Amino acid sequence: MPTQRIPCPTVLRGFTLAYLLYLSALAISAALSLYIGVLYERLLLWAWVPVAIVLAAYVSCRFKTTQIVICNRSLAARVGAFRARTKIFRRNQLEVIVTYKPLGRLLDVGTVELVTFTERIVVRNIAGVSHILAWAEQTA
Repeated sequence: MPTQRIPCPTVLRGFTLAYLLYLSALAISAALSLYIGVLYERLLLWAWVPVAIVLAAYVSCRFKTTQIVICNRSLAARVGAFRARTKIFRRNQLEVIVTYKPLGRLLDVGTVELVTFTERIVVRNIAGVSHILAWAEQTA
């Protein structure tokens, strides 16, 4: 099987459809809570609106900061929501474990575990996981 050349750098981010579904679910639930709160004059239901706004901000920050950058001999993983941390790994020091859900294999979305001798980083819902597998299979 011929190895494919991966352009440097390749940036893989979170799955956009999942991000949009999370945000739309939060927006719909906040709108329904506000509507029911106004309709039945229940102030307790209005409390969900600021919670939904904070959760939407968290989901947005998490989506924007989660990424994997692939270069020829190294891989950089950036994870976190408000306090993002970046780790750079060399190919010969890294074991890559990719897990798919049933729909993830069709959409090329999965969870990537980057394992070294000292640490393990888990990056969830990354689109374009086949690029990481092709990079890991290349010989140094």
